[in-house]
Amino acid sequence: MSEKLNFEERLVKLESQISEIEENAKSLEETLKIYEDSLKTITALEAELKIAEEKIASLNKEGTENN
Repeated sequence: MSEKLNFEERLVKLESQISEIEENAKSLEETLKIYEDSLKTITALEAELKIAEEKIASLNKEGTENN
């Protein structure tokens, strides 16, 4: 994803994309494009969550080692 959005901005973007698809006011081609873009947004969100989970696990490990 070329856009530099933070996690919360990506969530807002995804919610907007979902709303656009649910409105069903677009052509099939436009809907497919939005769907494709939403999958890219989801992939970026998942990657960011994975990084956060790894950091939390690392912090927890450090915390238990220091106790």
